[in-house]
Amino acid sequence: MHISMAIKELDELGHLTKKRESEAKEDRRVEKRKAREQNLRKKERKLLKRERQRQYKDEYDYDDETFAFIAGYTSNGFPYGYL
Repeated sequence: MHISMAIKELDELGHLTKKRESEAKEDRRVEKRKAREQNLRKKERKLLKRERQRQYKDEYDYDDETFAFIAGYTSNGFPYGYL
């Protein structure tokens, strides 16, 4: 059970004092802030992953589905390179 849910239930039952109510509100604010920060970190990781994928694709633009890098072509026109 989340802290905010427990506090809300206690509040509905009338077990919280004014001091506890202010602490409960602060706890809810802290939970919301943590959730926002976690979402921001998740978005940042997703953006970084996309950027790394884009860089990888740009870096290995020389591939032809067989070789990671085509070093050249034989006299008969066949590619050779690194696997």
